Amino acid sequence: MCSSVLSPRKSPGILLTTVSHTLVTLSLTGCGLSSDLIPEELGDFSMLRNLFLSENPIHSLPESIKRLTNLRKLDLENCEQLEYLPEIPASVKILSTWQCRSLQRMHNLPNLLTTMNFLGLSCSKLIEVQEMSQLICISSFHADLISVLGLQNLSDMKVDLYNSLTLTRWKGSIQGLSEFGIFSTSFHGSELPYWLSYNSTGSSSIRFDVPNHDIQGLNLLSMRMPEHPIVQGETNFEMNFMLE
Repeated sequence: MCSSVLSPRKSPGILLTTVSHTLVTLSLTGCGLSSDLIPEELGDFSMLRNLFLSENPIHSLPESIKRLTNLRKLDLENCEQLEYLPEIPASVKILSTWQCRSLQRMHNLPNLLTTMNFLGLSCSKLIEVQEMSQLICISSFHADLISVLGLQNLSDMKVDLYNSLTLTRWKGSIQGLSEFGIFSTSFHGSELPYWLSYNSTGSSSIRFDVPNHDIQGLNLLSMRMPEHPIVQGETNFEMNFMLE
């Protein structure tokens, strides 16, 4: 279908025939498609379950893709110019953006924690999933927030970073993670910061009363030495808490 899709503006009827209501699998892998050659009518393929658009120089997809409510698999592997993904329908079970090295933002990852299999290896620039999480460099925080979090003099520090969503590593400034409305950050250290009001050493739990007024934030930090560290002398940070 490559030759047909390469000129959709000249003959849009190709995408509006009865095939748009019966087609189950559409493969346009390596067809040289740019974003302006993928029309909004793509959303009219109401029965489409598998869409393969890998190895194309596209920057984004049409917003109409959210109307593909029967879509199960969306393959965008090796779309190295892809920068943004609009809303993906909740029906998608497999989303592959492997080697999409320019991808920075996505609107959503529906059912990521339940039924979706997201294959985002090597998407090293991905910093935001709008409905889920966002990475923010601490140098861009408001000065008052940096003070409250005890992160003074850390904005220029370079650390090893790891993105567990895309399984990528890089060295850069300390990042803050905003995830499902919770903000957190972590970095290497050998002692608890002085500004923690409550602390305990060698204990598996700590309990304290939260003041009865509006709370803007609650800092929680724990440090532990793994029983079998991967790197000699490595210290891991882990935080588990429950508010009652």
